[in-house]
Amino acid sequence: MKVEKVIYYSPENGVSPVLKYIESLDENTKKQIYDSIDMFVKEFPEVRTVKIKHMRDKYWKIKLADRFKRNHRIVYVVINHTMIILHAFQKRNSKHPPVTKMGVPGRLDDIIGRLKL
Repeated sequence: MKVEKVIYYSPENGVSPVLKYIESLDENTKKQIYDSIDMFVKEFPEVRTVKIKHMRDKYWKIKLADRFKRNHRIVYVVINHTMIILHAFQKRNSKHPPVTKMGVPGRLDDIIGRLKL
């Protein structure tokens, strides 16, 4: 299976909280995140260059640290050759909220319903 498309979650109003978060970062960090996503797509399913980790169920995350040693997480799923990026955040402590607290399952249901994936 190959990833053919990347979708950044956005609600019906069209404003993507994922892209809003990424675009709020400094240029180097933005480039690092977009490069990590591109590398993931090129290597999938044998991803070796990008640090990924299973969260639970069908949810996975890309883990990366920027040059300021801030940790960022990109939460995604892959469905029907499509990578759907559901959430992005800066990890500030040793734990982060579970996917249910991040609203990830609701975002997935919303986007699948609208895009007919």
